[in-house]
Amino acid sequence: MENSINNKNNANKDNYKIYVKTAVVLALIASMTALMLAVVNGFTSERIKENFRLETNNAISELFADGKTFEKLDTEFKLPITEVWSVGGHEGHNLGYCLFVEVKGFKEEIVFVVGADTTGRCIGVKVLTSAETAGLGSLIIESDYLSQYIGKYKDLTLNNDIDAVTGATISSRALLEGVNAALAADIFEPATTREETTAAQEAGDTEGGIFDEQVTD
Repeated sequence: MENSINNKNNANKDNYKIYVKTAVVLALIASMTALMLAVVNGFTSERIKENFRLETNNAISELFADGKTFEKLDTEFKLPITEVWSVGGHEGHNLGYCLFVEVKGFKEEIVFVVGADTTGRCIGVKVLTSAETAGLGSLIIESDYLSQYIGKYKDLTLNNDIDAVTGATISSRALLEGVNAALAADIFEPATTREETTAAQEAGDTEGGIFDEQVTD
């Protein structure tokens, strides 16, 4: 009887040692995995950040081909506007602004840039990131679709000023609301001066240069 009890106790001790060893091994594995994930995430996040910076440079360059210099405005803007850059041409002539916008689409956030001249007239829209449904909401990033916004001011309405993508009303409306917010920012010339400025621009009285700057963090 006594031997049976001792054997049972020894078995329990052996099991306990096994449990402890297993726990230690699992803890070590978890720690190593967490460390490896942290390292990988560090490299990945830096690469994502760099890719986004390059996309931003390309977007500004595309929207303002005659831009020479740019400067990020310190003024805080209301969401969905995240930041605004002023773009200049020769001798500091202000060509307009690049307004960065982030809105909630059908699936995830849509991040894009709205280019506008000093009067608040849209000169182009460039989508940076979007995960909208392929073949439907994804069509809002196509240049043919975005070209609808060129030359227009704020207060645009869907299926009146801007056509919605069939079957992707949410994505279309999200983009529209973001563009409207950008064009309504309090940085543009008063409406009373728009006609004079627009007439001068249409007559070719503008200045510009080569875009040779790069966006930095």
